[in-house]
Amino acid sequence: MAARRTDGQREVLLSTKAGMIIRFPEEEVRPMGRTAGASVASTCDDDDQVIAAEVVQEGVSVFTITERGFGKRTPLEEYRLQGRGGKGIIDIKTEGRNGSVVGMLQIRETDDILAVTTKGQMIRVHGGDITSQGRNTMGVRIIALDADDRVGSVARVEAEQVVEPPAEPRAEPPPSRRHSGTPRGAYQAACGRPLCFRESGRNQGEEPCWTSG
Repeated sequence: MAARRTDGQREVLLSTKAGMIIRFPEEEVRPMGRTAGASVASTCDDDDQVIAAEVVQEGVSVFTITERGFGKRTPLEEYRLQGRGGKGIIDIKTEGRNGSVVGMLQIRETDDILAVTTKGQMIRVHGGDITSQGRNTMGVRIIALDADDRVGSVARVEAEQVVEPPAEPRAEPPPSRRHSGTPRGAYQAACGRPLCFRESGRNQGEEPCWTSG
């Protein structure tokens, strides 16, 4: 069961447990009061039921997942517009490995998908990593499950933003005490005349001598 807010001029997607889907214009459903019995939106077999509803958006894909963890995304254009009250068309095969459909969402490649199982297992999948397939296909494995586990729910979330750590500033080398092009042991005096220390046994810091410029 699902409830969606809309403006009365949109299109609606309904998905069923048996893998059927129907797309119809919302204007075919006449406005009714809160306690009214409502109109037939989709005709289901006795062992089938509607499990998801979406108001159609532009530029999206339809993501479908089954109870055994298999799913697919399909371009919206693959689902033709039909009249309200029909059985719809096949969205995904539910026989064999797949099992019944448990969720249907509209997603973009930039979205992420969260799937949670009945035993508490969870997986987050990037929408762009899910194989795009046509209608009436088996899909691919979204989550690996134990034999007694099933997908219980699915939700669309915004994709995680990868933030690069700031680069560490490079350490500047200490300033050299030697002047470029100045001979070893020579320094410049305040007056501009070259100042040096005698090399014959004197240490730096002893009385300097002046040399002619």
